[in-house]
Amino acid sequence: MKNIQYIELANGVKIPKIAFGVGRIQPEMAQISTEKALESGFGFIDSCISYGNQSYVGKGVQEYLQKSDKKRSELVLTQKLGGFELGYDKVLKSFEESCQNYGTEYLDVMLIYYPRENNPYNLNINEIDIRFAMCFPDVYDIGMSHLGIQILISLIGKA
Repeated sequence: MKNIQYIELANGVKIPKIAFGVGRIQPEMAQISTEKALESGFGFIDSCISYGNQSYVGKGVQEYLQKSDKKRSELVLTQKLGGFELGYDKVLKSFEESCQNYGTEYLDVMLIYYPRENNPYNLNINEIDIRFAMCFPDVYDIGMSHLGIQILISLIGKA
């Protein structure tokens, strides 16, 4: 991939605009797929424990780092949190499990995943407290994924 475009987050960190998403990759294919994606120029891996393949994705990341001249700090690793993973203890467990799966000591981004009013977890967007990230110095940024436009509009001015 040439000419990778970046976006600057509110904290000044720049991340690629395009991530390699692993949600539909079978576990047995996730390691090699992740390695090949990184070799081709992707530097942003979008994953979630509930996909069931994150430990294989992590093996692909570690294999790539061993073979290449890239450093861990040059990659962006994400963990999405479903509605069933919210709450301090659950977030902490998810963070630790994701770090273990990736074979790293920190995550770059944690996303609250699918916080729609019609989500399968019956998650109320007003109950989400993303300040939990302040408790995790090993996460560089937090955000939300798959927001509906109405929820996004309702959040403007509340952050």
